[in-house]
Amino acid sequence: GAVGSFEKALAIIEPLEESQGRRYQLLLLEYGDYQRERQRYEESIALYSKALELDRQSVQPEELQTVKTLHNLACAYRDKGDLERAFEIFTETLARKERLLAADDASLAITLNEFGGLCRLLGRFELAEAYLQRALRIRQAQKESSPASYARVLNNLSLVKQAVGERREALRLIQESYQLFLKMYGPTHAETVVPRMNLAQAHSSLGELEQAEQLYSEALAVARSQYGADSLEVATVLHNLGTLMLEMSDLEKAKLYLEQALADRLAQAFGHVEAVERDDAAHFRPHPEDFRVVGAFGHREHAA
Repeated sequence: GAVGSFEKALAIIEPLEESQGRRYQLLLLEYGDYQRERQRYEESIALYSKALELDRQSVQPEELQTVKTLHNLACAYRDKGDLERAFEIFTETLARKERLLAADDASLAITLNEFGGLCRLLGRFELAEAYLQRALRIRQAQKESSPASYARVLNNLSLVKQAVGERREALRLIQESYQLFLKMYGPTHAETVVPRMNLAQAHSSLGELEQAEQLYSEALAVARSQYGADSLEVATVLHNLGTLMLEMSDLEKAKLYLEQALADRLAQAFGHVEAVERDDAAHFRPHPEDFRVVGAFGHREHAA
C-alpha cells in the first residue's frame, strides 16, 4: 500500500540524510500530506514537524519551503481541532510570507484564505473578513487563470458575512461562487456539493425555505452518486436537510432524514461501511478554502 511505500522510501533515504537531505524532507512532506488527507492528524503533524526541524538544522535553510511546511502544519492542527495552535502557526506563516513574497503572490492568497477561514471558526470575524478581502483582491486579478481559487474565497467570505448577519451580501457572494463551480465542473460534479449546501443555507437564513430544500435535495443526489449512499458526505447533507425540515415543521421528513444521517455516521464510525476511495483532494474535504459543516481541509503547499 501507499503507507508501506512511503515508509520503505524513508528507511532507504534516512541513513543518507546528509547527502539526500532535500529529498528526505520532500518525502516527509508528501507522507504528511498523505496522512492528513486520511485524517491521521497526529501522524501528519509529526512528519511536518520533523521536516521543519531538518530545515532549521540546515546550513542553508530554504525559507520559502519552510513557510509552505508551516502552512501545512497549521492546516493539520486546524483539522485536528486545535484551533488556537493553528492560529499561532498561521500567524507566523503569514508574517513570513509577507516578508518573502510579493503582495499579489498566489501562495500568499492561499494562506490568507485559510487563515481567514480559521478566524471565522474562532469567531474573530473582523480579522477573518480582513484576511479574506485581501485574498479576494489577489484572486480576482487571477480569476481567469484560477477561477476555482477565486470561487473558494467568495465561499469563505460569504460564510463570514452570514455569521455577522449580512445575509443578503452572503447570498450574493455564495451565488457567484456557486455559478463559477457550475461553469467549471457541471451540475453533477462532487465539487458542487459544498457550495450548493452553502447556497441552501443562505436561502434558509433569509426564510426562503423552498429554495433551500431544492438545493439540499440536489446536493443529496450528487453526493449519493459521487460518494455512495452510506458515505459521510451523504450523512452531512441528510443532517442539513433534516434540520431544514424541522424549520419547515415537516416532522415526518425531518425524522426520516436525521435517522438516515445518524445511521450513516454510526456506520462510518464503526467501520460497517466500505469507504469510497477518492483521488481528488479538493472534493468534500475541501480546499477549505470551503467548508461549512464537516470541516475544512486546507490546501497542501509544495515547493515550486
